[in-house]
Amino acid sequence: GGRLFALQVATNTLKSVDAYTGRLLWSRQLGGSARYASMPDAVYVADERKCLVLDSASGAIRHSFEVAVDQPPAVPVSASDIRVGDDTILIAVRFNNENGIEKGRWNSELIVALDRATGEQLWSRPATLRYNTAAIAVSGGRVFCIDSHSPAEIGFMSRRGEDVSTLPSTILALDARSGRELWKTVRADPPATLTSLHFMSLRTQDDWLAYSTDHDLVIGGKANQTFALNASSGEQVWRKPVRGQQPLILGPETFINQSGHTYDVRTGDLVSGEALFQRGGCNYAVGGKNLLFLRSNCATYVDIESRQEYAIRNLRSGCSNSLVAADGLLNAPCFSVGCVCNYPIQTSFAMFHMPESAEWHGDSPVKQ
Repeated sequence: GGRLFALQVATNTLKSVDAYTGRLLWSRQLGGSARYASMPDAVYVADERKCLVLDSASGAIRHSFEVAVDQPPAVPVSASDIRVGDDTILIAVRFNNENGIEKGRWNSELIVALDRATGEQLWSRPATLRYNTAAIAVSGGRVFCIDSHSPAEIGFMSRRGEDVSTLPSTILALDARSGRELWKTVRADPPATLTSLHFMSLRTQDDWLAYSTDHDLVIGGKANQTFALNASSGEQVWRKPVRGQQPLILGPETFINQSGHTYDVRTGDLVSGEALFQRGGCNYAVGGKNLLFLRSNCATYVDIESRQEYAIRNLRSGCSNSLVAADGLLNAPCFSVGCVCNYPIQTSFAMFHMPESAEWHGDSPVKQ
């Protein structure tokens, strides 16, 4: 709808700007560690023990839904994630106020489901171990999630001399309206081997999950394993010794992992062994039908059809990917403030397609 939303983590402030001019439309201070989802009708914000429904144009609170977590008032509650389905809001929370990813920022102890229209709490389900933020999906009236040991806990177990050669990852399919368990499967793939709890290691090694609406498949993995399950039954469809490296770029027939390789969704077979990109530095790739966006040292985009890579020199997009393609624009809010990397231009900007520019610069190199 022509609006760009960005969460400034340092101040926990949600901001909205005009995607075409960069003009600040509104700013809202949030209470604790918050997460949000921008939808066509509103912006949904999970903030401590509330779910705020904000008007997209003004930032005004349309509704404030209570999130019951069955904890005393003194216990801190932080939102780890939020998913918005057709008629359900799913919120994942943890009971601390730690924002460091290495301290469990991506872990959740409880998931709570609310009715999207009324805010009525439908159900909640505590984790046996923890839910990983990268392993939660909501689609088609179902919730898919993974309950497993966190990498930090695996490290503690290993140092205590416990056997961590195989640890369970429980994959659940739940009815989105009732929380009823539709199926459960427990996998014991070898756990990740982490040299540190830096977020780059966690992103490539920890449990992850995605859902293919076109083929009704749950695609997931951990470390060097990727698999697909029938989303209706939980039965394994295929398994490959491939690093998925979430977030997966999932299309109708193929998916692209964070190594830039393309695979067939239905079989897991490699489609192209030639990588579309090579990442450089912190960050990860995101993409759509025609273009991929990532940090390859500088901010970069890749034409999927031609496989041509274009660098936006001296700019980076932050440790999280802030390259947002929508409404005919590429918006890039500056997420690199405070970074130690030597990229001199720190600015937010928008780009739009100008096919006539090819006539200006031509295809031949400039000769001095």
